[in-house]
Amino acid sequence: MLDCKVCGDTCYTTYICSECNVIKDACNLYGKEVVINCIKKVLIRDEKQQQFKIDKANHEADTQTDDSYIKKEERKSERLKDKTTK
Repeated sequence: MLDCKVCGDTCYTTYICSECNVIKDACNLYGKEVVINCIKKVLIRDEKQQQFKIDKANHEADTQTDDSYIKKEERKSERLKDKTTK
C-alpha cells in the first residue's frame, strides 16, 4: 500500500490515486502553467473578488428587517469609534 503524493489517500498500485491522476493527465495534456492558471482563475478568489463578496454580504445584511443584524448606520459609527480609539 502506498500513499498518494497529491492528496494522501491510500493507493494500491501507484503513487497517485485515480482521482489525482485526472489532475496529472490534465497537466500532461494542457501543460502545468495552463492548469495552474485555470485553478487560480476559477477556484481561488483574488482580493477584488473577496471584497466584492464581503460588500455583497454587507448589502444583504443591510436589507434585512431582522434586528439581529447590525444596521448600516451603526456599523459606520462603530468603524468611526475604532478609528478614533486607535
